[in-house]
Amino acid sequence: MIRTARGADPDRAWRPAAEVFVGLFAVAVFLWGVDTPSPWRDEIDTLAIARREVGQIVALAGRMDLVHLPFYLLSHAVLSIADTLLAVRLISVAAMTAAAVLLVQVGRRLHDVPSGITAGLLLAVAPLASRYAQEARPFALAALTATVATLLLVTALAREEVGRPARSVWIGYAASLVVLDLVNVLAVLLVVGHAGFVLTRARTGWRRWLIASAAAGLTVSGQLILAFGQRAQLAWATRPQLYDLRALYVMAFGSKLFAVLIASGSIAVAVLAFRRGGRRVGATVATLPPTLVLGASWALLPPATLWFVSQATSFWNLRYVVVCLPGLALWTGALPGALWSSARPGRIRHGTLGEGRRVAVAVVLVLAAAVVGLPAQRAWRDPRAGHDEDLRGAVQYLAAQAGPGDAVLYAPSKLRAIETELTGAARDLADLALDVDPLTAATLAGVEVSPADLDRRLATTRRVWLVHSEAIGPSVITTTDAVKMDLSRRGFVRVAHRAFVSVSVDLYQQ
Repeated sequence: MIRTARGADPDRAWRPAAEVFVGLFAVAVFLWGVDTPSPWRDEIDTLAIARREVGQIVALAGRMDLVHLPFYLLSHAVLSIADTLLAVRLISVAAMTAAAVLLVQVGRRLHDVPSGITAGLLLAVAPLASRYAQEARPFALAALTATVATLLLVTALAREEVGRPARSVWIGYAASLVVLDLVNVLAVLLVVGHAGFVLTRARTGWRRWLIASAAAGLTVSGQLILAFGQRAQLAWATRPQLYDLRALYVMAFGSKLFAVLIASGSIAVAVLAFRRGGRRVGATVATLPPTLVLGASWALLPPATLWFVSQATSFWNLRYVVVCLPGLALWTGALPGALWSSARPGRIRHGTLGEGRRVAVAVVLVLAAAVVGLPAQRAWRDPRAGHDEDLRGAVQYLAAQAGPGDAVLYAPSKLRAIETELTGAARDLADLALDVDPLTAATLAGVEVSPADLDRRLATTRRVWLVHSEAIGPSVITTTDAVKMDLSRRGFVRVAHRAFVSVSVDLYQQ
C-alpha cells in the first residue's frame, strides 16, 4: 500500500516553498569551498579526457572508461564554455542539489512531506554527499538519476493504486534506468532496492514494474557487455570486508554514533511495528511508513548486493554506492515520523499537535547531523587532503622548479594526465618514457617504451623529475615503471624531494 491516507490530500498545506527552501539550503552547503580541495587523479583524468575532441573521447571509450562516456561528453560541453575544474565540479553540485529537492517530491508522492523535507535537508548536511557534490566525476549525477527513477516509481505505483493511467510514467521510469546505467553502470543495482519496496508495499503495479525494469535491461544489454569487457580496469579492486560495507553508513554523516542512532531507531520502530502487526512479518511491514520502507530498501539492498557479488569478483568501492545516499537520507528522515506513529498508533493526524512535535524532532535530527558532521565537512574541504591527494600542490611545485632541458617521468604512467595542468617550463619537460602520445594511442597514459629503451634515454639525460605515487595500487605498475623507481642504480642522485598528500616529486641528477 503506497498511500498513507485517503480522501483530501493531507499535504496540501505544504506549499512548493518546501522544495525551494531545501534547494537553496543544499546549494549553499555544496558550494561552500567547492573549489578549495585539490583535485585527485580521477578528476585530473576527467579534465584530460574531456578536453579532447568528441571523436577522440569516443575513441578512448572504445578502449577504456566506456562507463563514463556520457559524463565525459557532458564535461566536454561544459569545458567549452569555461575550461576550469570548478566548472565540471558544478555539474555535481547541481546534481546533488537536485537530488535533495527531489527527495521532497518523493515524500510528497507518498503523502509524507515532513519526511521528504527532512530527507532533503539530511542529504545536504551529510558530509559524504558534499564530498561527491564537489567532485568532477559522475557519482553525484548517478545519485540524481537514481532519485529521478525512484520518484517516477512511486508516482507510477500511486497511479496504479487508484486506477489512473500510468503508462507514460512507466516508460519514463524505464528510460531513467537506462540513463542511470549510462551514467554509472553499477548504479543499476538500484533496481534491487526498488524490488524490495515494490514486492513488500505495492498492492498493484508490480508486474508493470517488472516489465519496465526488464525493458531497461534489454535496452542497455549491449552497453553492459562492452563495459564488462573493460573490467580489467578494476583489477585494483580487492575483495571487500565487512567494515567496507559499514563505511557507507558511518561516513555518510561522519560519525559512528549517528550510524548507531539510525540503527537503534530503526530497530525500535521494527519492534513496535512487529507487536502492532500481530507478530507477523507481512503485517509488520504494512504498518511501516512507505517512506521508511523505500529509504531502507534503497540504502541497504544495492550496497549489500554489490558487496556479496564482490566476494567472488570484486567491483567494490565506496564511490560506487554513493547512489544510495539519497535513500539513506530518506530512511533517516522518515524515522521521527515512524517512531512517533509507532509509539502513539492511531493518534497521528496531519495538522495536529502531534505532527508539530514530529517536525520539531526532525529539526533536532537535522541540526544534530549538521553538528556531528561538521568536522568531516571541513576535512573534505581541506585544500591538500580533502580529496585524499594533493596533485595541485605537486603541479605547482613542478611548474615553479622545472628548468629548460629537464626531463620528467611518471610512475605509474596513469599520473601522466597531470601534464594537462602544467604551466611554464614544466609544459616543455621531455617525457622520457613516452613512446606513443595519449591522443594517438586513444588512451589516458599513452604507450610507453620498453625498459631497455628507457635506460638508453636516461643515459643521455642530466636532470630528471620523478612524479610518483604509492597510493596507486600495484596492479597498474609495469616493468617500465620499475625502471623509473630505481634511478639511483642508473647513476642518478636524488637532489630534491617534496612530498605531498599521496604523491611525491623528486629531482634526480647525474
